[in-house]
Amino acid sequence: MTEPKPNYDAYLERQRRHMATQRATGRDLEIAVPEDIDRRLRCRTSFRRFCETYHASTFCKAWSQDHLEIIDTAEDCVFNDRDFGLAADRGKGKSSLMRALAEWVILYRHRRFAMIFGATGGAAKQHIDNVKYQLGYNEALAADFPDVCGPIRALKGSSRRCDTQTIAGDLSRIKWGVDFVRLALFDPTTVWPEDVAAALAGTLPAGACVRCISIDSNEIRGTNIEDQRPDFLIYDDIESRDSVKSAMQTEDRHVKIENDCAGLAGQGEQMTQFFIGTIMAEGTLTDQYTDPRQKPSWNGRRYRFLIDEPDNGDLWDEYITIRSDAENAGRDAANTFYGAHRAEMDAGARVSWAESYNPQKGQLSALQNYYDQLADKGLMFVACELQNDPGMVEANEPDVLTREEVCNKINTLQRGTVPESCTRLTAFIDVHKHELYWIVVGWDEAFSGWICDYGRYPKQHNQTLADLYPKHRMEGAIRAALEHVEIDLCENRTYTRADATTLEIERGFADSGWEPETVYGWTRECRHKTVWFPSKGWAARAGQEWREGNKTGFVHGEHWRVGPPPNAGANVRLCTYDANYWKRFAHRRFKTPRGEGGCMTLFGTKPDQHRLFADHMVSERALTIHHIYGSQEVWQKRQPSLENHWLDCVTGATVAASSLGLKLKESTPATAKRGSKRARAKVTHYEV
Repeated sequence: MTEPKPNYDAYLERQRRHMATQRATGRDLEIAVPEDIDRRLRCRTSFRRFCETYHASTFCKAWSQDHLEIIDTAEDCVFNDRDFGLAADRGKGKSSLMRALAEWVILYRHRRFAMIFGATGGAAKQHIDNVKYQLGYNEALAADFPDVCGPIRALKGSSRRCDTQTIAGDLSRIKWGVDFVRLALFDPTTVWPEDVAAALAGTLPAGACVRCISIDSNEIRGTNIEDQRPDFLIYDDIESRDSVKSAMQTEDRHVKIENDCAGLAGQGEQMTQFFIGTIMAEGTLTDQYTDPRQKPSWNGRRYRFLIDEPDNGDLWDEYITIRSDAENAGRDAANTFYGAHRAEMDAGARVSWAESYNPQKGQLSALQNYYDQLADKGLMFVACELQNDPGMVEANEPDVLTREEVCNKINTLQRGTVPESCTRLTAFIDVHKHELYWIVVGWDEAFSGWICDYGRYPKQHNQTLADLYPKHRMEGAIRAALEHVEIDLCENRTYTRADATTLEIERGFADSGWEPETVYGWTRECRHKTVWFPSKGWAARAGQEWREGNKTGFVHGEHWRVGPPPNAGANVRLCTYDANYWKRFAHRRFKTPRGEGGCMTLFGTKPDQHRLFADHMVSERALTIHHIYGSQEVWQKRQPSLENHWLDCVTGATVAASSLGLKLKESTPATAKRGSKRARAKVTHYEV
């Protein structure tokens, strides 16, 4: 009798099933019991306790009253379904707090789907990377939330494992996307003892989602992960430096919030929104959403860095002067000065967060940090980003200079010619990576000016210094260009008065703000070293003196000073001047009627030939900042794309004329520093 032939196909099927069972058993996760259920549950109704318990290393400093109010507001938003818009000063840890808020709302099932918006794709990526790390590898969370961290750790960073991961034999349905996470979903009664499952009933985050995306993304509409739509939105610093300068970008983001984001929850679904940021300028989104008058439904609030100003402002004046005179050396000297006078300088002051300072920078207090930023970044930064008060800044254009006024200020003289009353010439070179801009101006003793020549090097606007000097590195190309312009202006070009008298450039400044060492080196070794000096525009603070009689090695004039720059070696004299003051001064020269002292005109007979120059001259506007020290005028570009190089040239050449002793007959002494009765010294000119 013949034996039946073995069914080989059936054998293969049995083997396949066996291996599948083995693999499934290996993939099936065991979810540990939470280490401390009571600790986990205590944090459910307290966002502050959650931060202190599970993010102790992040929130390691003492809370400020502002922090506690922000935390209370976040709880109000979550538990009472109220929208909020908050403006907090720079450096308060807003982003860390917002990521923790997103974790808290999904881990306790306060919301099914939290979404964080950032200003850019890079900011959104930082958010999601941090959230993923915390949910997977925060040891404190892993101990009490093994149902969240365990499945994430099992993925080992690979989204491909999501489709095969099982818990108690069922797929966990976890998702690990580029910009989102969906937590594992399972039946707690199948993995935990009955008492544990009962204790955590109704609080499990199973299936909750979090997504982080840029507010500029085109993928906001229709956000949906396995039929779950966002029901809690966090807008964290959704404005960038570029976006706040563009009315179009601001309006685009406003429309996205009001239309795209507001409709994410779906019809009939409840959604709450939490907006937090720092006001970078008036009219920005943060300005709008934190102002109850503009957005009353958002319950806006604003927080300040400095609550009460110190009593002794004069010592802080001196501190800022010491810090601003030099870079590293000045900062060390300023730190020493503050340490020696701290009690007097702190008197009367109150800051919102005493922990907001950096000891590694030598700072001793938050108040010192505030004044360091005031010295380094100016009143504009302080007004908006520390005080969150754009009302401190207002446009100041009562008599704005127009393009037509500049073009029409022609004097019919030929290029390179000045009238008989002209007694001296000054020049300025504005240094950039790709080109140099320059100007030559004639002056009389009444401070009337005649722009007799200006230009760009290379002359062709489609050429750069790299094109002219292809074998040079950037520094070498700039140095070669400076040498070329120097010879061209001082030797090749001729400047004559109407009576045929030849004039030479008596003083020239070159901007050293961008590439100081290259400019310093050139002024030390140039062929006309008695003419050319480095210069740097600087935004002086309101009420700050430009004359310190006890400062050795410095000469002081009307909102300018000349002295050795830090770490520049011998034979360098840097002219530092208040750019805001002198830009206003230069604009007024064009507004001054012909025939009056201090009037400035342009060579030529055709207004249209100066239209590009005029565009540069009117590229900036004056803003007035109101501060505890008074009001200060700050000049900024009307639009980021506008070029202002010849405005800088006119300003620098005007300062050069002042350094030669020129002074308006009608001018009055600058306002003395607050509380100071010391008279300003009369300065004629300086000698090097």
